[in-house]
Amino acid sequence: MFLVCAVFALVCPPALKYLEGKYVGESINFMLPGHDNLAPIKARVNQFESCTGATIVTDDIEYSRWSSELKTALGETEESGQKKLFDALLIKSAWFANYAAIGALEPLDEYIQASADRLQYSDTMPIVRRNLVTYDKTVYVMALDADFVQLYLRQDLLTRDALEPPTTWEELIALAAHYHGTDLNNDSKPDYGLCWPANPYNFAMIAMVIHATTMQSKGVDQGFFFDLLTGMPLWNTTGAAYAFEILETLFSMSPFTEHGPNYHNFKGMAMDFKKGRCAILAGMPGLFKALMFKGHTVDAEGRVHLEPTVRRLDSNGNVVWMPSEPPRHARMVGSTAVLERSSGAISKCHRDHCLYAAGVPMINRPPFFGSGGFASAIVAEAPQRRKDIAWSFLVYLNAPEQSLPDVANASFLDPYRYSHISTTALPVYEERGWERERAERLFEVSSVALLGQVEDAAMDLRIPFREDFIFETALPKARETLYTEPKGWEYIVYLHLGWALAPDGKWVRVPRYNGTSEERIARLQQQLTSAWLSTMQRRGGVLSVLKSYRKSLSQPALSEAELCAYHEAEYVESGGVCGGKPFVPCGVSGCGKWAQCVDPYDVCECTNGDTVPSADFETSRACEQRVASTSQQRVFWTLSGFLHFAGFALSVRVMWEFWFNSRLHPPYTLMQSFAAIFVPDMAYSSVYFFFHFTNLLRGSEIADAPCDAVAFITFGIVIATFCGPVIVAAVTYLKLKRLSQGDLQWSISRGVLALILAVPWLLGIAFALIVQQAGYLGSYRGLYCYAKTWDHFVTGGLTMLTFLLATALTIFFYVLAFINVRRTMVAAKQHIAARKASRTVAIRGAVLVAAYFLTWILWTAVGFSSWLGSGPSIPL
Repeated sequence: MFLVCAVFALVCPPALKYLEGKYVGESINFMLPGHDNLAPIKARVNQFESCTGATIVTDDIEYSRWSSELKTALGETEESGQKKLFDALLIKSAWFANYAAIGALEPLDEYIQASADRLQYSDTMPIVRRNLVTYDKTVYVMALDADFVQLYLRQDLLTRDALEPPTTWEELIALAAHYHGTDLNNDSKPDYGLCWPANPYNFAMIAMVIHATTMQSKGVDQGFFFDLLTGMPLWNTTGAAYAFEILETLFSMSPFTEHGPNYHNFKGMAMDFKKGRCAILAGMPGLFKALMFKGHTVDAEGRVHLEPTVRRLDSNGNVVWMPSEPPRHARMVGSTAVLERSSGAISKCHRDHCLYAAGVPMINRPPFFGSGGFASAIVAEAPQRRKDIAWSFLVYLNAPEQSLPDVANASFLDPYRYSHISTTALPVYEERGWERERAERLFEVSSVALLGQVEDAAMDLRIPFREDFIFETALPKARETLYTEPKGWEYIVYLHLGWALAPDGKWVRVPRYNGTSEERIARLQQQLTSAWLSTMQRRGGVLSVLKSYRKSLSQPALSEAELCAYHEAEYVESGGVCGGKPFVPCGVSGCGKWAQCVDPYDVCECTNGDTVPSADFETSRACEQRVASTSQQRVFWTLSGFLHFAGFALSVRVMWEFWFNSRLHPPYTLMQSFAAIFVPDMAYSSVYFFFHFTNLLRGSEIADAPCDAVAFITFGIVIATFCGPVIVAAVTYLKLKRLSQGDLQWSISRGVLALILAVPWLLGIAFALIVQQAGYLGSYRGLYCYAKTWDHFVTGGLTMLTFLLATALTIFFYVLAFINVRRTMVAAKQHIAARKASRTVAIRGAVLVAAYFLTWILWTAVGFSSWLGSGPSIPL
C-alpha cells in the first residue's frame, strides 16, 4: 500500500492531489473520438488515471463515425439508444440539444455549484456559459472549446498594399476581388481571392455566418432559422436572399469553382492557403491553429519549433517562397443591412433595428458559433458512483490550470475562459511555440467575440434531429444516378451552385437553373423552405420543432393565445384547449400597453426588444418590460454610480458649510431653509451611490428584501425632495415681507424650523407606506430599487401631481416675493433699487425653479406617461 501511495505522489499534479488514490479499482467508459488534434484530452485521461487509480476506458471511435456513434449510444427518443454503453462522452455544443431534451444527459447545475472553487466556473466567459452549454436554461455540457467563425488573412499582402482588414461583406468581397486571379506565391500562376471550406459537414457551419449577420438583428435569443411565433423557416425572406447573393459572389473567387464540395476543409482549402494560393481563409480558429502547428517539431528540452504557416515547397520539400509576415487572425465581417422581421424588408441598421450593431455605418456583426466547439457531458443513466468519477474528471479537464495549456497546444481546442486570453497567459502560449504577436492577435479577435455582450452572438441550429435539416441523413446507399432531390440545407445549396453527388461518391458539375440571379435565388429559397417544412412534419410537426427551437434560445413557452392564434390545429390535437373563442385580429381588438398592431390581421406585437408579452396577454393584449440584461445593468449602474458619487461629494461639501459656516446658523433663517433641499439630496445620493457601487462589485442586484427597503427609503426621499423648493420659496417670501415691514431681526425658531423641515419627510413616509401596501415598491427591471411599476395612480400619477404641485407653489411664493419687494421699494421712491432688488429675487427664483424642474421632469414625466399607458422603455 505504501508503494502505491508513493507512486501516486510522484504522478499527481497539484490539481488532483485531493483525489489521490480515491478511485483505485473503479472505472468509467468515456466516448472519445480518435484524432491527433484531441491529444491533450487523451493526455489528461492518462494523468487522471495515474493519480486517482481510476480506469477511464476510451474507445477511440473513428472521428468520421463520432456523430452516428453518439446517436447509437444516446438514441433519438427517450425509449431508443443504448444509454448504458458510456458514462461520459465528448460532444459538440451544437449537438447536445436533442439528447438533453430526451433526458439522456445529466443536468450539471448542481455539480457546478458543488465544485465552484476547483472549477472556477466564473472564469468561463459569460457568452459561453449562457449560449454554448445550456438548453432550456439548464447546463448539460462543460465547454472545452469555443468555436466561432473567423478570418485568417495574408498580412503580408495587406501591408504591401496598405489595406486594412475588412469589416463588411462588401469590403470582404472587394478585398477578395482585388487579389483573385493574381499571383500570390510567386509561382507565376493565378491564385484565389478567398478559400472558404465547403465540403459536407463543414459547409453549413461556416457559410451560415453570412445568414447570421443578415437575418438576426436582436441578439442570440432571436435566432435566424425559424420565426419565433409561426415556426416558419426563414429561408424565404429578403435577409436570406441577400445572404445567398453574398455567398455566390464569394464562392466565385474560391477553389470551389473548380473542385466543388470535393475539396476537403483541411486537405483542400486550408492547404491551398498554406501554399500561399489564397489571400483569405475562413474557418474555425482550430483550423488556423492546425495550419500553424503542421510540421512542428519538439526538441530534446521540450521546446516547440514551428515551421512558417504559409510557404511554398519544391518537389524536394525545400522552401522556395514564403511571405514577409505570418498570417493574422481577424474578426469575421458583418452586414450593414439586416432583415426587419415586422416588415419583411431588409433595411439599413439603426439602433432600434440592430440592437448590438456598432460603428458608422452600423454593422451587425455577431460571432457565429458554428459547431459551438467541443464539450464534455455525463450520461444520465450512468450509476451515481460513475457519475461522480466522471464529474471529477470533467472538473480536472475544464479547470484553468489544465485547460490553458490545452488550448495553447496543437489541438482543435480554442480559448473559452478569461484566463485563456489574458496577458498572463502569453508565456504559456510562447512556451508552446506561439509568436507573441500572433497570440496577441488571437486574443484580440477572441476578446471582441467572447467578451462582448452575451446577447450579441449567433448559434448554430440546436434542436432534435438537426442533422435532418442541415445534412443528408436519408441519402440512399445504392444509387445509379445523380442525387438531384436533396433534403438537407447543404446538398440543396450545392445543387443551386451547380454540383450534385454522383453514385461513386464524387461531386460533379450539373447545369444550374436557367434564369436570372434573382430567379435562381428565389427558387433556392422556395426549395429550402419546402424541404424544411417537410422535415418538420416528419419530425413531430411545426409546433413540436418550434417548441424545441425556442428552448434552445432560452425563449419562454408560447402563451395559450399564441398557440391558438398560430398553431390551433396542432395545439388542440395535443390536448390543448382554445376555448372555442374566435380569433380576433389586433386591427379589431386593438393593443394594450407597450404593444402595437403591425399587421391588422394578426396578433399584437411588443414594441421593442425590451418588452415581452404579459402573463395575461391573451386578454389584455399588453406587454411588460423584461428584466434588463447583464450588459444593460452594468452600463446603468456605472453611469448612475458616477452621477450619484458626484452628488454625494457635493452634498458632503454643503454639509461642511452648514456645520462650520456661521452665516448658515440661526438667526439666518433664509439660508437655513435650504436644508430642505440639501438633506434629501444627500440622503438620495448616498443611498444610490453605495447601492449601485455594491451592485457592480457583486455583479448582480441585491436580494428582494433589501431592495424593498431601498425602494421604500427612496420613494420617501423623492417626495421630501419635491417639497424642498417650496419651503425655500415660502421662507424667502416671509423673510422679505417682514423686512419690508421693518422687522430686520425676524427669524424662525429652531423648533418651528425643525417642524417645517420634518413635514416633507413625514409626507414622504406616508406616501411610501401607501405605495408599499399596494405592492408597487421593489426592483425596476433589475436596474434600481424604487417603484417597480408606474402603471398605477399611486406611483406614476401621484409622483407627477406632487411634482407639479411643488413646482406651482414654488413659483407662486417667488412671484409673491417679487411683487412684495418691488411694491416696497417703489413706495419708498427707490425705483432703481426696486428694479435691482426685484430682478435679483426673480433671477434667484427662476434659477431655483429651473434647476429643480429640469432635474426631475424627465423622471416624473416617464412615470406619468407610463401611468397613462404610453411610457417608453429604457433601451440601454
